[in-house]
Amino acid sequence: MRLWQVADPDAPPLVLRGHEDWVSSVAFSPDGAWLASGSADQTVRLWQVADPDAPPLVLHGHETWVQSVALSPDGAWLASGSADQTVRLWQIADPDALPLVLHGHDDWVLSVAFSPDGAWLASGSADQTVRLWQVADGCTACCLAPVTRIGCYQWRFHPTVPGWPAAALTRLCACGGWLTRMRRLSSCAVTSHGCCRWHFRQTVPGWLVGAMTRPCAYGRWLTRMRCLSSLRDHESGVRSVAFSPDGAWLVSGSDDQTVRLWQMSDPTAEPLVLRGHEDWVLTVVFSPDGAWLASGSADQTVRLWQMTDPVAPQLVLHGHETWVESVAFSPDGAWLASGSDDQTVRLWQMSDPTAEPLALRGHEDFVQSVAFSPDGTWLTSGSNDGTVRLWLPWLWQLKEIGCQMVRRNLSWDEWQPRHDRAVEPR
Repeated sequence: MRLWQVADPDAPPLVLRGHEDWVSSVAFSPDGAWLASGSADQTVRLWQVADPDAPPLVLHGHETWVQSVALSPDGAWLASGSADQTVRLWQIADPDALPLVLHGHDDWVLSVAFSPDGAWLASGSADQTVRLWQVADGCTACCLAPVTRIGCYQWRFHPTVPGWPAAALTRLCACGGWLTRMRRLSSCAVTSHGCCRWHFRQTVPGWLVGAMTRPCAYGRWLTRMRCLSSLRDHESGVRSVAFSPDGAWLVSGSDDQTVRLWQMSDPTAEPLVLRGHEDWVLTVVFSPDGAWLASGSADQTVRLWQMTDPVAPQLVLHGHETWVESVAFSPDGAWLASGSDDQTVRLWQMSDPTAEPLALRGHEDFVQSVAFSPDGTWLTSGSNDGTVRLWLPWLWQLKEIGCQMVRRNLSWDEWQPRHDRAVEPR
């Protein structure tokens, strides 16, 4: 029994076409006005939710697959992570402007997520690290890979020569030492899309060696940068990252079959390791109230962890027939959606999560990503069939209510919008 629209149960969901390859990630803007999608066609597209048939804005810049997209809480920035090993930041107010390019990962960037206050951007990568980038004053701070996982690195720059930065203070906080040498690698003019590269030389064993790519947004220099060390406890690629609603926790899911919880008050502390999945952990997300953590895996299951006691036995949700690629909670926390390589989107009732889920069918290939609109009006899914689909969640609730009222499945004829008959229960 399926119901897509009350007036026309045979009508399919809205289908958005335009991508020329797999759609790997979808995300709504905080106001619900925009829907972003990232694809293996190397583009990010922005669709107007009020007019989904209108041509989308197409953002070019990545050099290969776009793996993940996320929008900042204030709606000002769109972040994208790619197999080209970069994170890019696009200005929603001027999407045609060149994006800020964040370098540092040594392998595919598989996931990006903003903290609830918009202060941090997290990225997870196949290089086995989670990186934290500080976002401030309309610019983003570049995060350098430290030599070790432990430590906080902080730099401050001020211009002593017009157009060029000089190191006013360079301090290695973790070891209490000082970096004494800085060498310019290359230079460029100060433009809206310019950048300067600097190299910090190792002067004491164990100190940082890395390169900084500095964005010059709006024709001005970035004057403050703060960088936390990469979080390196995972033993394989990091597939997914997400922040808790209160910003206290950062969660990561990995090919090492674990979910890890990092305290944002001290990200360099040892994370809490959650075990249970029997294959790669492909997706993680917190419920809107922060009470639950959901994870999806190549072991075909969705798991629910209670944040009051994360190490307690988790609820295991069965239903998908192959890998679970994406999970998302509805804004009211009543539903959990999951997308899978079995070409379905499934909906689990959080009031009874172990009950049989509703299955939404229509995609013709793997479902890579699912997301709810901020007001809960829409559920969107992105697939390897190259389409983005929009579903109306509240119709599924009406279907459930109808079936419960008559205590049986309704026939196809009974679902038709006729008002001259009553449906009798059995």
